[in-house]
Amino acid sequence: MMIPLPPPLPPEQSAIVRFLDHIDRRIRRSIRAKQKLIKLLEEQKQILINRAVTRGLDPNVRLKPPGGWSGSGGRCRSIGRYRG
Repeated sequence: MMIPLPPPLPPEQSAIVRFLDHIDRRIRRSIRAKQKLIKLLEEQKQILINRAVTRGLDPNVRLKPPGGWSGSGGRCRSIGRYRG
């Protein structure tokens, strides 16, 4: 059974619209803040990945000097023929 209800009076309609607009602004502001936080966290994640790749997982480890692992300075080495 449906009971017909009259629409709210214009002042009440205006109050409802103002309330919904206020809530909508709060939700949009919250969404923008969360999007900004997500962007900052993605940047932080990238920094941590780069640091882990260059230094490893231990942040106290000293970096290797340029020139490779063996300290050879990148000199070219001749390779002899394999005689198996």
